[in-house]
Amino acid sequence: SITSLPGYATSTGSPYAFYLADLSSAVAGPDTLYVADDTPGTLQKYSLSGGSWLARGTVTLSGCRGVTGVVSGSTVTLYATSGTSLVRVTDSTGYDGNLTATATTLVTASSNTVFRGVALVPTRLPSITSLTPADDSTGVSTTADLRAIFNKNVFAASGTILIRKVSDNSTVFSLDVAGPDVSITGSIVTINPPTDLEAGTAYYVQIPSTALRDEFGNLFAGISDANTWNFSTLAAGDSTPPAITSLSPADDSSSAGISADLVITFNETIMKGTGSILVKRSSDDSTVHSIDVTSAAVTVAGSSASINPPADLQNLTGYYVQIPATAFRDASSNFFAGISDKTTWNFTTVPDSTPPSVLSIDDGDADNSVTAGTLLSYTLTFSEDIDSTTVSAADFDNEGTSAVTFGTITETAPGVFTVQVTPTTGGTLKLRIPSTATISDTAGNALVVPVSDNDTLTVSGDTTPPTVVSIVDDRSGAAINANLPIVYTITFDEDINAASVSAADFTNAGTATIQIGTITEPSPGVFSVTVTPRSGGSLQLRIPVGADITDISGNQLVPPVTDDTTITVNSVTTLTAGDIAFTGLQSDDPDTFSFVLLKDVVNGTQIVFTDNLWNGSTLATNENTLTLTLNSSGSGFPAGTHFVNTNGGTAPAFRVVGTTTSAGLVTGSISGLSTSGDSILAWQGVTPTSGNSAAWIAGINSKAWWTAATDPTGTNESRLPAALTLGTTAIQLSSTATEVDNGAFNLTPNSFTGTARAARSAVNNFANWTTSNSLGPVSTTTFSIQPNQAPTDISLSNSSVAENLPTGTTVGTLSATDPNTDESFTFSLPAGPADNVFFSVAGNSLRTAASFNFEARSSYQVTVRVADVEGLTFDKQLTISITDVLTESTGIDVQPGQTQRSYVRYLDLLFTTGSELAALIGGNRFQLTKNDLNGVNPVNVPLTAGMFSTIGNRARIDFGVNGLGGNRNTSDGDGYYEIAMDLDSNGTFETKKYFYRLLGDVNGDRKVDSSDASLIGSSMGTNNPERDANGDGVVNATDRTLSIRAALRKLKDGLLTDD
Repeated sequence: SITSLPGYATSTGSPYAFYLADLSSAVAGPDTLYVADDTPGTLQKYSLSGGSWLARGTVTLSGCRGVTGVVSGSTVTLYATSGTSLVRVTDSTGYDGNLTATATTLVTASSNTVFRGVALVPTRLPSITSLTPADDSTGVSTTADLRAIFNKNVFAASGTILIRKVSDNSTVFSLDVAGPDVSITGSIVTINPPTDLEAGTAYYVQIPSTALRDEFGNLFAGISDANTWNFSTLAAGDSTPPAITSLSPADDSSSAGISADLVITFNETIMKGTGSILVKRSSDDSTVHSIDVTSAAVTVAGSSASINPPADLQNLTGYYVQIPATAFRDASSNFFAGISDKTTWNFTTVPDSTPPSVLSIDDGDADNSVTAGTLLSYTLTFSEDIDSTTVSAADFDNEGTSAVTFGTITETAPGVFTVQVTPTTGGTLKLRIPSTATISDTAGNALVVPVSDNDTLTVSGDTTPPTVVSIVDDRSGAAINANLPIVYTITFDEDINAASVSAADFTNAGTATIQIGTITEPSPGVFSVTVTPRSGGSLQLRIPVGADITDISGNQLVPPVTDDTTITVNSVTTLTAGDIAFTGLQSDDPDTFSFVLLKDVVNGTQIVFTDNLWNGSTLATNENTLTLTLNSSGSGFPAGTHFVNTNGGTAPAFRVVGTTTSAGLVTGSISGLSTSGDSILAWQGVTPTSGNSAAWIAGINSKAWWTAATDPTGTNESRLPAALTLGTTAIQLSSTATEVDNGAFNLTPNSFTGTARAARSAVNNFANWTTSNSLGPVSTTTFSIQPNQAPTDISLSNSSVAENLPTGTTVGTLSATDPNTDESFTFSLPAGPADNVFFSVAGNSLRTAASFNFEARSSYQVTVRVADVEGLTFDKQLTISITDVLTESTGIDVQPGQTQRSYVRYLDLLFTTGSELAALIGGNRFQLTKNDLNGVNPVNVPLTAGMFSTIGNRARIDFGVNGLGGNRNTSDGDGYYEIAMDLDSNGTFETKKYFYRLLGDVNGDRKVDSSDASLIGSSMGTNNPERDANGDGVVNATDRTLSIRAALRKLKDGLLTDD
């Protein structure tokens, strides 16, 4: 809502702006009102009286629309707009006086511009930006003017500027700011003393706060002290700088106080200059204090300067003081030369002889009431640094009635200690440093005892059983390999009786076998338990039923308590005989042995070594045993890693050959190897009790392994367990009972590359060892173990077998291809493939296990498996062809039923059976060769399937109606013929039969003569095929003529025929 001011006329006028002022202390709040009213053109004044605003006069201002003001006491300076002018009106009549002032124009607006409003903004107060002469100047001319330059234009107001002497504060000149000795030009005020200043005299200038103002009446704050503007005039003839007359503490003093001022006395009056005074420690030249000479820490009185370090010096400590050459001067501005070395002013402070005291004992318990078993942390604050080695639990006890235990004592800051205290029974607790305590400060001053806490705590009896707050493993639950330790941190909710905690209080809720190791209590209620899993499985630590863990009040933990994290325990690598090989043995000090891994192992894999002898049934116990748990920075060690053990097998000494890389964790040791003969056996797992135990891995002997024959009692020297084989998994450095002190496996060049099998043979071959009865040698061989790879192929020397052969017939010789060169192979036929039942393997021979019938089946698919020496296998399917073996050819029949050989149309091939004739004919397994009648000049005679027919066990070749040779009436077909047959389908035509054809030979006597012509003549006109020389079906003159023409032709004697 809007409410009109009481008494203020609202019916007329045009008020545009107002300004409220609070001038009367008798009236609450603003009591004076100025109004800019445009319509009458006035600046109006009102005062609040009796709850109503009363008019108090006006100032005529045409176009008055803006007003503001500044109050100073009871005077109001108003700024108002009057059309084109900005004016100032000063009202000095106070709260209820009538406004009678006149307006003063300050600014006139530019053309076509009017003022409509006015507001005040903050303005800079006058301040000095520079002084001439500058403050603290020396050597100032006695005739010089004094000049102050301000940050803005200033004007003279009222007051007197004073120039005074520093020595006695007497006033030398008193100059009216508006007088002739002070001139003001803009922002520069110049002071011209009426007479010259005195030579060699220190002065200071003071300006009253009423002397100077700016254009708005803001007054300069003035200079009222003796330091803001002081200077010294040039001395008349004094050029001697001040010199030291005494020092306190004296130079080389050995009894300087740690809190006393440092005082330097000169031979004349001095004044401060500039720079920093340094206090340095003599032992290391470090700066302990840097003190500004112009600061209050340095005071000057006449000829003495006192230096007050900001903190006490240390007891029994050497110091020296350095003073810059600008620090002190005399009245003539001659500066003290300063101290720049370490010897002019050096001293040693007094020893500390003040005993420490206890400033406070704070139990941190607000209500002074605790329960027995509660861990309290007291904070003790001493008056100075305490020698922490003098503070122990023996320096504290309880002045009250409760039994207490003391835990960790920690110095959190110099002279501040935290002491853990646990009350174990009900009663009272008042911590005390008893009279028997021997606490002292770093200087050896003993604490005055006894000292007791001001507070007494009430301790109520503890009946609450402890609980487990957390079970945390150091692997964050990550999987681990067997045989590697895990450290659990078990935190209880209160202090626990450490005597009640043992290995029997922990089991595994998982499946892995575990071993509980070290148990420690690093702080009250916090236990560290080392657990080593000994088998694969899972690990979930548990405090089982039956555990007897109690707090210090005897309250028993309620079991079971199980870790909420289950850790996977990975099984380690199982080693068998030959998976490591010894590479060296040195009986001369330092005792050494080395071995090489021939199998990849994971971390946690354990090997046990002993120099106890094996008597054939048990191990002796009079010597040493060492267990190595392999543990690398990665996941394990690869095959080929070469290890050496020196000086009894400590962890740093069991390392990878040629490096400082540790082999892992070592328990036990092997030392004192005998130079009269000694052996080392290696195994994994439980100590073997049988020579045939699979636990044995390797062995080395500095002499021959003994046998029952050489050592019937088994008490003199070690025998080689039956599970190990000399030259394969064990080595001996001598073949006799005479020992060799030292031996090492070394090659030339000294590196090995090959499979583990090859390495095993090489390392256990004594021919590759160097031996000596003096110190050395040591094996430094590098090993690159190549992985054993499976065979990649199988070959068979022959892939066919003839039918009808007996079971056990060799098909061919098997061979294998393998990436490894040192392999031997075993061949077999895996069960499963159907055709494998028809074959067998003997060594590397593939044999038949049945007699085959080509007509029933012509091929078989046999799957052969090859295994290398380490059992890696490769399978390959081989095709075995069954070759057809025909029943033997029994002969041939040329022009069946006839003896004549003049005309041959049919050739019958005779066999014991006709079942395979189609396969012979279809397989082109016949060849016909024609030679001349002398059996030479062979020419192949083409045969086609269409020329063949079968009649029972006969295969007939039909040469056509013109007969063999293709012309019945010529001798083109004459010749000695070979019919060859491939009966077993092996590509070889090994069965051969012979016959001939001779035109005109009608009686079949291998020649043509008159008897043939006579026989033809006697059969003229008949169809006797024996006399039909050309086979045209009739015996006629043509036949006789052909015979006569061929007279005297014959087959060469001695050529055999089969018809």
